[in-house]
Amino acid sequence: MPLVDAVALVEHAFEQADTGDLFVKKAPAATVADLASAVAIALGAPDHPIQMIGTRHSEKRYETLATNEELQRSQDQGAFLRVASDMRDLDYEKYFDEGTRFQGPSDDYTSHNTDRLDVAGTVALLQSNAEFNELLGQAS
Repeated sequence: MPLVDAVALVEHAFEQADTGDLFVKKAPAATVADLASAVAIALGAPDHPIQMIGTRHSEKRYETLATNEELQRSQDQGAFLRVASDMRDLDYEKYFDEGTRFQGPSDDYTSHNTDRLDVAGTVALLQSNAEFNELLGQAS
């Protein structure tokens, strides 16, 4: 996430949050393989060899950004999801007689089911990132 996006997220949270809220920036995802290829292209070495080593012990295939339970109490705020804090009390007696029907999405919001960038899209994203471009300038 570029610094400017991180600052925008914090500013948005300051303006929109209630105590305990969680904010998730909606952003595209890319595979590690596509990211490695995009970095090689952005660095001017598109033919640089990339070695695939497979999944390591305890490594996740994708990141869960919000669970389906969190999505039930979330609010779409354009570029962000605001997940309201679960402020229910711990008096579970009432849940034996009444409950809440699940009416939200059936899947978690993950890096696997969000918009997925291909190599060209990842290169464009990297090249639009001021911090990445600054690092390239320093490396030259």
